[in-house]
Amino acid sequence: MALEYVGGKTAAITASTSTATNVSLTDLSGGLASAPAAGDIVIVGYATCSTIDRAIGVNTAGYAEIAELYANDTNDANLSVSWKIMGSTPDTTVAISATGSASDPGSVAIHVWRGVDATTPLDVTSTTATALNSWVPNPPSITPVTSGAVVLALGAGAGSSAPSAIGSITNSDLSNFIARSVDNAFRSVGIGVGSFAWTSGAFDPAAFTVAGTDSTLNSSASLTLALRPAAGGGAGGLTANGSGTIPISGTGTATVSSGTTLASSLSFLAGRADPANAASYTFTSVSLGDEAATRKIAVAVAWRSAGTTNDITGVTIAGVSATQVTGGRNTTGNNISATAIWIADVPTGATGSIVVTLASDAVRLGIAAYRLVGVETLRTSGTSLPTTGGVQTLSATVTLPSSGHTIAVTFNGAGQSWISAAHDDLASGERSFSVANASTNATWTGVTEDYDASLEATNSTYSALAYAVWDVVEASGAGSISASGSGTISISGTGTATARLTASGSGTVPLAGSGAAAVAAQASGSGALPLSGTGSAAVAVVASGSGTLDLSGTGAAELVSGLSASGSGTLEIIGSGAASVGIAAAGSGALSLIGTGAASVAIAGAGGGTIAVSGSGTGAVQSSAIGSGTLSLVGSGTGIIRVAAAGSGVLALAGSGAAAVAISAAGSGQIDISGSGSAGAQDNLTAAGSGTISLSGSGSATVGIAASGSGSIGLSGSGAGAVSWQRPLAAERIYQVPAEDRTFAITGESRSFTLDAEKRTYPVEREERVFDVPEEPRRFTVNMRSTG
Repeated sequence: MALEYVGGKTAAITASTSTATNVSLTDLSGGLASAPAAGDIVIVGYATCSTIDRAIGVNTAGYAEIAELYANDTNDANLSVSWKIMGSTPDTTVAISATGSASDPGSVAIHVWRGVDATTPLDVTSTTATALNSWVPNPPSITPVTSGAVVLALGAGAGSSAPSAIGSITNSDLSNFIARSVDNAFRSVGIGVGSFAWTSGAFDPAAFTVAGTDSTLNSSASLTLALRPAAGGGAGGLTANGSGTIPISGTGTATVSSGTTLASSLSFLAGRADPANAASYTFTSVSLGDEAATRKIAVAVAWRSAGTTNDITGVTIAGVSATQVTGGRNTTGNNISATAIWIADVPTGATGSIVVTLASDAVRLGIAAYRLVGVETLRTSGTSLPTTGGVQTLSATVTLPSSGHTIAVTFNGAGQSWISAAHDDLASGERSFSVANASTNATWTGVTEDYDASLEATNSTYSALAYAVWDVVEASGAGSISASGSGTISISGTGTATARLTASGSGTVPLAGSGAAAVAAQASGSGALPLSGTGSAAVAVVASGSGTLDLSGTGAAELVSGLSASGSGTLEIIGSGAASVGIAAAGSGALSLIGTGAASVAIAGAGGGTIAVSGSGTGAVQSSAIGSGTLSLVGSGTGIIRVAAAGSGVLALAGSGAAAVAISAAGSGQIDISGSGSAGAQDNLTAAGSGTISLSGSGSATVGIAASGSGSIGLSGSGAGAVSWQRPLAAERIYQVPAEDRTFAITGESRSFTLDAEKRTYPVEREERVFDVPEEPRRFTVNMRSTG
C-alpha cells in the first residue's frame, strides 16, 4: 500500500543535565491525522549543541536508533535519529533524553508515516554526513530499491548564542518540511526534516538553507533514510502494487478504495528577504514546485516603509499578475509595518521570478512562497495590527466548517525587522493560532513555522499579521485501484462489489457472486476481466490493449460507458440476461454476443474483424464505417442491421426469424439474406458499387435498390419477391400498349412532343379529347426518370 504522511511536529528541549522531556504525539499537523495509529511509524530526530559528544536519544521503550552523529567543532552538533512502529495502543508521548548540560539547548523534529512495511520499514541502509566550519546541513544521497519508497532527510546545525544564533531552517526540494531552531545564553541548535516521493535512481537532497550569520565555529550533522511501503493490502487503500493477489470476500459490501485522500494541498516553497530601499523588489528563480493544472502560487509579503501612505500596487509570479487576498498596514508611529498575501494561477513552470511593486520606496521587504493545488474556496482571511510596540503576541481565531489550508505571515518589529511565515491544515471548528514576536525571532503556535529571517537590523517597533484560509477539498478514493502491475484481484460474495481499475498492467480481475458487480477499467494493458454471477454486471472499459472481457451470468450485463479504442482481443457477452454494448474504434478481433436474451450492439469505426450475433433472442446491430471483415447474424430471433459506409466484406443474415437490412454506400462485397422468415431492406440499398445481392428462401423478400453500378441481383424462393429500383431512362424504349380509349384533359396552350425522332408543336385549346389507340407497339424517346 502507499505510504501516507500522518503528520509531524517540532519541539524545543530545555537544556538540562538530567531531566527528560515528554513530547506529545497527539497534536500532529500537516497530514492525515493528529495522532499515530496502530502500524504507523514514528521517526524522531533529536539535536543538541554542545562542546563534547553527548549521549542523547529517545528514552521511550521500543524505539530503535538508526544513528547517533557527532561533529566536533567549537559548537558541536549532536544528532540522534530513532524509529518505532506503533502497536495496538499507540504511544501518546515520546520521552526525549536530557541534553546533557544546562548550557546545551535541544530541538526535536518528528515525522509519522502510515503504510510502512512492518517487517522491513527501512528500505536500504541509511546514509549519514557531518560537516565542520558551517551550520548548514547537507543530507547525503540515497538509492531506494522498492517502488513507492519515501525518502526522509534530516539535518541539524549547531551555532553560538545570540546575536550569532542559528536562524530558521528551510529546504527547496522536500515536502512536509518542518524545522525548529532554539537558542539560549550559551549556544544554539536547529533541526529540520522533510520527505521526497522517490521514483527511481539516486536521490540527493539539496542542502538546507539556514538564516543568520554562519561561522567557522559551527558544525552540522545529517541523515537520509528511505521508508519501504507495505506490500499488498485490502480495503482502505490499494496503490501501485507490483504483483500478487488481493482477495476481498464476504456476505456484505466489498469496496476497493485508496482511502480518503486530499484532492487539494498546501506546501511551503521558499522564502526571500531584501533589506534594500526600493519601489520594486524582484526575487528570481523562486521554486514553484511540481506543475499542476490547478496549481496556485500564494506569496506572503512583509515590508516596512516610511510615512503612512505607501502600499503594494501589484505582484507578479512567473509573469502572471496576482490578486491580493488580504493585507494590513500598521501605521502606528507614523511609519508602516505591513503584511499581505497575494495569489495567482500558475499551472506551469518549475521556477519563476516574484516581483512586488509599491507606490513608492519601501525600506525593506521579504516574501514566503506557497504552492496550493486543487483549492476552490477562500474561507476566511484577516489581519492583526496592534497599536503597541515591542515584544508581543499577535493572534487570530477562525471558525471553519471543514478543514482549511492556512497561510500566516508576520512583520516582526519587536527588535530588529523580521519576516516570519507559517502554514498548516487546520481541522474544522473554532481554531486559534498565534505568533510571539521577540527581538530576534518569532515563535508560532497552532501552525507550523516555515520561514523566519531578518530583513534588516533596524528596530521597527511595531508588528503586523495577515492570514488566509482556503477550504480543504477531500477526494474519496472509494472504488479506486491504480497502477497495479500484475496479479489477481478477487472480489466475491453475496453483497455489492464496486471496483475502479486504472492502468492495470495485466492479470485477472474477477468479480463473482449473487450481488451486483460494477467495474470501471481504464487503460488496462492485457489480461482477462471476467464478471460472472446471478446479479447484474456493469462494465466501462477505455483503451484496453488486448485480452478478454467476459460478461456472463443470468443477470443483466451492460457496458455502461462503452468500449473505446480497444486494440484487439475478444469481447464476449454470454448468458440469459440482456447484454448491451457500445464499442468505438475497436482495432480488430472478435465481438461475440451469444445467449437467449436480447443483444444490442453499436459499433463505430471498427477496423476489421468479426462481429457475430447469434441466439434465439433479438439481435440488433448498428455499425458504421467498418473497414472490412464479416458481420454475421444467426439464429431464430429477429435480426436488425444498419450498416453505413461499409468498405467491403460479407454481411450475412440467416435464420428462421425476420431480417431487416438498411445499407448505404457499401463499396463492394456480398449481401445475403436467406431463411424461412421474411427479409426486408427497410431503408433501401444505395450506391452499391458492385457485387452480388441475393434474396432467397421461402418467406417474403422486399428490396429497394438505387443506382447499383454493376453486378447481379438475384431474387429466388417460394415466397413473394418484390423489387423496386430507380434508374435513369435516357434511351429508346418500346412498349406494347393494349387497345383502349384514353381521355386527356388538355389546357389551352402549345405542347411539344417528340414523335419518331421529330419534334412537333400543336396549339391545344382547353377541352377534353378522346383518342382511340389501337393495340400496337409504339416507340418513344423518353427524356425523364421513370419508375418501373
